[in-house]
Amino acid sequence: MTKYNYLVIKSKGWGMATQTDEAREERANRILDAADTLIQRFGYKKTTMDDIAKQAGVAKGTLYLHWKTRDDLFLALLVRERSRVNKDIQQKIATDSEGGTLHSMMKHATQMALTNPIIKALMVQDAEMLGELARTEFSKRDIERRIALNRVLLESLRAQGVLRTDIDLDKQFYMLWAIS
Repeated sequence: MTKYNYLVIKSKGWGMATQTDEAREERANRILDAADTLIQRFGYKKTTMDDIAKQAGVAKGTLYLHWKTRDDLFLALLVRERSRVNKDIQQKIATDSEGGTLHSMMKHATQMALTNPIIKALMVQDAEMLGELARTEFSKRDIERRIALNRVLLESLRAQGVLRTDIDLDKQFYMLWAIS
């Protein structure tokens, strides 16, 4: 398994060469890049596996070596983009003179959401671009993960003296959730 939860099948036949993990991951990323381009251009409903294969320069069957279904491929794209955005936000916060302040975190998270069309579509549940994926289990899990992350963030900010400790943590959480 690779870091984006692709379904990868290794060839182990007699006399057959096996691809390296790096080559499989590079090919999977090329396919995801193609899917990203097409979903932004045509939306989820109009983007076919044939279109993705052609854009990526691979045979259609190659897509199914990585993902069982079209939805699995698009979910892998969402996971990859969320991972990239989270990494970028963390790097920006680490180099920001305001560090881990609430203002800094919200500023960088908003900037990243606005500059990444896939994440923006996910956040506003854009059914035109993402189809039903905007309301899938991924979205629910993403919200649950964000809730847990925001609670940890608030506890950290309280410990640093950035947020008041005389206000209930749940109330602070709901205030943050309402503005984010």
